[in-house]
Formats: sequence, structure tokens, C-alpha cells
Amino acid sequence: QVNAMLKLRRASRGFTMVELLIVLGVSTAIALASFPKLKAKADGKIAERAAEEATNWLIAARAFRQDFGAWPASAQDLIDNGYMDASALDTPFQSNYTLTVNGNNIQVSIDTGSAKFAKLLSGSSLPSVSATGNVVTAEVPAPGLEVALEAYLPRDGSRAMTGDLDAGNNNITNYGAAGH
Repeated sequence: QVNAMLKLRRASRGFTMVELLIVLGVSTAIALASFPKLKAKADGKIAERAAEEATNWLIAARAFRQDFGAWPASAQDLIDNGYMDASALDTPFQSNYTLTVNGNNIQVSIDTGSAKFAKLLSGSSLPSVSATGNVVTAEVPAPGLEVALEAYLPRDGSRAMTGDLDAGNNNITNYGAAGH
């Protein structure tokens, strides 16, 4: 009877040290296996946020251009004129968004601090995006100078409109010849 009580008492004490170490080892292995996926997902979210913020800077710069007829000289111009909030100047990479005029285009540059983030960001939805080292640059033309419109619908009268405006063999050059 004493032997049975000792066995019962020993069984009700809890887990042995070996059992606890096995459970701890298995849970550590699971955590380590999932860490790269979680890290990649977090990095993707950071790049996505930076792309959204850079797009907002480009939209604000284009609005400034429409209102003032010139590109802003810097990001500070957009802040000073109420197009952007000062808190939006900081990137998720502890750097600032930089605006640069390139002819009729405006560029926003982001120093990501790493080639990994530059690669993620250069694969984002940013317009005309390129990466050089850690720096990613996106570029947009002045409003009305988008490539699609520039080639086919010049608005300043500097070039004649070109192209075939065919509509069922009734284009602009043979409309009268078709007997209409």
C-alpha cells in the first residue's frame, strides 16, 4: 500500500525536466522555422508603406505644379504650402523623402538603407521606379505630359496630330470620298 501511494504521489508531481526540455526544444524549432516568413512579410509591409508615402509626395508635387505652374523646389515647399504634413517627411527607413526636378519631371528619392529594401521597393507600384544601391527613385511627368497623351494629343499646338482615325473605312482623310 505504501508503494502504491509513492507511485501515485510521484505521478501527480508534474512534468520531468526531460519532458520540459523536449517541449521547449520543439517550440523553439517551430518558432525559428516561421521567423523568416514573418520577417519577409514585415519587410514587405514596410516597403508597401514607403511606396504609398512616396506616391503621396508625387501626387502633392503634381498638385503644386498645377496650382503654381512650377515644380516645388523641395519637399519643404509642399509642407510650407499645405500640400503635405511635416510628419510625412520621414521614411520608414529613418531617412527623408527627397524631391528633385528633372526637366519636366519630378522625382522622389528614398534612401532605404539596404539593398534588400531597395529591391523590394523597386518592385512596387511606384511609377517609373529605379534603384541604385540603397536609393530608390520614382518619377512622374508634369500634369498633361504623360507619355500616352504627349504622343497622341499635343495640347500646345507645337506638333500636328498624327495617326489614323479610321472608323470603318471612314477616316479623316477619306470621309468625303466615301460618299457621305
